[in-house]
Amino acid sequence: PVARVGLSDAVALLDQKARDRKAVKLAQMTSSPVTEIGDRELDDQPVADVGEALPLLASSPAAAGGSSAQEKPAASSLPRRQYAPQLEFDGVSVQMGYFNGFLSGIAQLGMSDLLGNHNLNVFTDYVGSQEISNDFTFAASYTYYGRRPTYNFMLFNWSQFFNDNSNLYFSRGRLVQGLARSRQSGLLADYSYPIDVYRRVELSYTFVNEQREIVFPVTENLESFTTHLFKASYIHDSLSQGLLGPTSGRRYYLSVGRTLGLGDSDRSFSHLEIDYRHYERLGRWSVLGLRGVGLASLGRDGLEYNLGGPAWFLPFSPGYNLNVGPLRGYSFSELTGSRVTLLNSEIRVPFIRNITFGWPGTFSIPAVDGSLFLDVGGAWSEGEELDLWPLQPPGGAPEVPGEKQRLHVGMGFGLLVYFLAPLNFEFAKQTDLKEFGGWRTHFSFGKSF
Repeated sequence: PVARVGLSDAVALLDQKARDRKAVKLAQMTSSPVTEIGDRELDDQPVADVGEALPLLASSPAAAGGSSAQEKPAASSLPRRQYAPQLEFDGVSVQMGYFNGFLSGIAQLGMSDLLGNHNLNVFTDYVGSQEISNDFTFAASYTYYGRRPTYNFMLFNWSQFFNDNSNLYFSRGRLVQGLARSRQSGLLADYSYPIDVYRRVELSYTFVNEQREIVFPVTENLESFTTHLFKASYIHDSLSQGLLGPTSGRRYYLSVGRTLGLGDSDRSFSHLEIDYRHYERLGRWSVLGLRGVGLASLGRDGLEYNLGGPAWFLPFSPGYNLNVGPLRGYSFSELTGSRVTLLNSEIRVPFIRNITFGWPGTFSIPAVDGSLFLDVGGAWSEGEELDLWPLQPPGGAPEVPGEKQRLHVGMGFGLLVYFLAPLNFEFAKQTDLKEFGGWRTHFSFGKSF
């Protein structure tokens, strides 16, 4: 009969041959004691693969030779200890942003264990402006990856800013729009289950205590309410990344939700959202990006979304994001409504690669990407209708609330400069495809979508 042997035992025999010039034949062995043969005889004998056949080495005279005390113990004899996760720092990242008069500094601290099953992230955001009081916000999240489903928990105190389009204020000798702040505090619990590599489903619960106030040019408290939002989402993501961001593939996000009213101050609404993105290569280097977004908040206390300007960066979504974009060529949150539709198309090209300067010091800009874009979007509320044609003329009078709302179009070009951070300079005009308005410049960080 032929006896099987493990790889570690066979390696021990080869190590023995290297020390005392004695070897054991590794094939055609029986359960009888192992015999020793000389080197010359060994050279004439065919030797099979290491794991082919060998009796137990514990009872072998050759294995019990003089150097056995120096051999390493088998892996099965090593002591075993239960794994205890210990969090260690993964790194710290700092991101800066400037948008519509605000300077934003976002810092992220990441920690995880050796196996990557436990992940802890802490975000802080400092938003400063010369016109309003400074605001410091934070969020802390814990994510568990130890099993196929992913579990995520988050505590946050975050702020979002938007224009107050319902009132005008007298400041510095002229009438100006007010600036409002929505401060959201609460918790988020999320369950994500991957169907396969590209698809997953998510279930989430969000509790938000929201306070709204006017912060410029006066300080005034508006309202305070709470939200218990339950959401179910389906995500497909097959994007391929490259130097220009996503270069091919598609991603779509479908979400439905409903609030639970437990008190008089609780919001009551239904949530519907779809976000579809498709990227296609144009030749070897250029990329065509297409995006369609639809948002609706239906019910007694439907959310008011804000549309206009470049994309507003958020490192995460604290319950729900009130700022939708980009709609370039228009002011920040120029359009508001409980229903939003938005179409973005953009051609991205690698404009410049690696510029090196010798004065006032030696430094380089690794890349400058160019883009041509067209944005079409509109916002309306319950009791209003969205008129798809004609388009809103550039510089036209704002639509009257309660009447038909029109689609707004902006088009232009942009330069994304990679220097310390991705600096996005965009130049856009309003248009109704017949006439064009004046140039409007937008500055933000990162890609538009």
